[in-house]
Amino acid sequence: MVRSVQGSSSERSPQGEEITVNNQEKVIYQAKPHWFFLTRFITIVFIGLFIVFVGIIMTGSSGFDGQTTTGTGLAFCGTCSFCSGGIITAIGILMTLIGFLKYRNASYIVTNQRIIIKGGISTKYNDETMIHQIETIRVRSDSTGRLLGFGDLEFIGSGGSKTTLVMVTNPHQIQKHISNILSQKRQQYRY
Repeated sequence: MVRSVQGSSSERSPQGEEITVNNQEKVIYQAKPHWFFLTRFITIVFIGLFIVFVGIIMTGSSGFDGQTTTGTGLAFCGTCSFCSGGIITAIGILMTLIGFLKYRNASYIVTNQRIIIKGGISTKYNDETMIHQIETIRVRSDSTGRLLGFGDLEFIGSGGSKTTLVMVTNPHQIQKHISNILSQKRQQYRY
């Protein structure tokens, strides 16, 4: 939970958590990472299942006991493939569950005064960067990200501090909003 400020109001994050902002602070963007975040973990599960399937085919009619005299080597390789595929699938399922919990608990909130990143599984964290401290905004998006509309937004602040919104939807739009806020704040400081 963000600390309360005198004369403040409350809003809700995507997870239903309360976000306290002061009267001059306005929430511009509020989201979670893109759903594609989970695909790398699910891919491991499918690779493991494919190896299990290959193991079943290699074992063939000899069964898993390896008792037949012909093709015993192939049956042994099939059994090894089956077992290793099962281990890879189990690891993939565990990684998918952990990834889902990270995805579910992650939250990005951009206000006209700060950037807030919330997340964590067993221990929660809350990372805040004041917008007036940002010097550079980088958008990184690979071909898949450009196709599906997501990318990473990296904010480099004074003193070299970095804050990154990972796999955020419409990163160029958020960059434009923050750049506009920064230019308005710089105009205010000039006068």
